[in-house]
Amino acid sequence: YTTPNAADDLDEIRAWLGYEALTVWGASYGTKVARVYTRRHPARVRAMALHGTVPLEISMWPDLGPSGVRALTALLDRCEADASCKKAYPDSLEALDAVLARLAEDPVDADRPKGELGPKRVNDKVAASIIVGALGQMRAARGIPLWIHAASRGDDSYFMGLSASGGPSEVPRGVYHSIACSEEFGRPGGVPAARTSDGPPGLGVFLEVSHLERDREVCGFWPKASLPEAFWAPVQSPVPTLFVTGANDFITPPGYASRVAEGFPNATRLILPDRSHNDVDPCVAGIVERFLMDPDAEALDTSCVTETPAFWFERPGRAPRR
Repeated sequence: YTTPNAADDLDEIRAWLGYEALTVWGASYGTKVARVYTRRHPARVRAMALHGTVPLEISMWPDLGPSGVRALTALLDRCEADASCKKAYPDSLEALDAVLARLAEDPVDADRPKGELGPKRVNDKVAASIIVGALGQMRAARGIPLWIHAASRGDDSYFMGLSASGGPSEVPRGVYHSIACSEEFGRPGGVPAARTSDGPPGLGVFLEVSHLERDREVCGFWPKASLPEAFWAPVQSPVPTLFVTGANDFITPPGYASRVAEGFPNATRLILPDRSHNDVDPCVAGIVERFLMDPDAEALDTSCVTETPAFWFERPGRAPRR
């Protein structure tokens, strides 16, 4: 089951409902589905809004680990430059390195009540996965220095509580591997190894939790669909399209949208300050809604972006969130 099959299924639903054309909003992988649908059924798309653009012609897999390291070090540098954050959480990078080393040597047992999801032990990889997940949403990322320094003092309650809220992937594994193995690891030339990280060597565990090599191993035996090489060609379309990307999005950074937008002559590009991959607030939702209601308007009202609230870091004394 591949993205082209999903796109064709979507068009059957459109026809059954009796719609002449669709107004499409896609986020993350949905941006790929939207563009493949537009290429396969060009007359059936009125307008598109794409949030966090996934490229087709290049694989984003090798970038995930190094990009996560860069996003984390940028966040901790931001704490270091903030006087109140630096005072509350000095030397966050060194503290994180020590926490990861401790959890690698001595994982913490997570006393899970019966039926509660999440790993039974919190080690360095679990902690790194929690941090990576938080980097995808700035509301969560603001707590990272607090979690690190609490753990550096032996208080693992933040990582313990947050690990229970993770549970299984939102994407069923069969669907995930069917798409990843066919469309990423099945691409001409395959997927290269992770790009070299320019971050501190102590953060190497963050390259591991990107799961690139795990996925490569699974895709060695997972069935792959046969796709024509044209599938990975850049999509080109005159459809009015809004490309929205968070300035802090390390999963699908703004450069991806800029690259993809070259094939869309009627593209509007917007980079959102202090937002990451999963940040959708009333301002962002309103911009997308206004565009999709009137994609041919001469000017799109994006004034709320300039009123983005100042970013702040969480302070000690808050209860661990679940």
